[in-house]
Amino acid sequence: MEEKQTIRFGHKLKMLRKKHFLSQEDLAELSKLDRKYISKLENDLSSSTLSTLYKLAAALGITFMELAQEIDEVE
Repeated sequence: MEEKQTIRFGHKLKMLRKKHFLSQEDLAELSKLDRKYISKLENDLSSSTLSTLYKLAAALGITFMELAQEIDEVE
């Protein structure tokens, strides 16, 4: 059986959010996601879908590919 690989990018997401001077509340509002979910993502307590990653990228003012590059640097 193949082991499921989890991408842990919570710290990177938090750094990107702070780089854009956004609170979790701000990011939640811009991405139309729940603030508690943002917190769980940043603490690697929850995983995200592609849809969520697209929403986060748009909220951060970057492309999905730029966000994917940030994630790739974490792995």
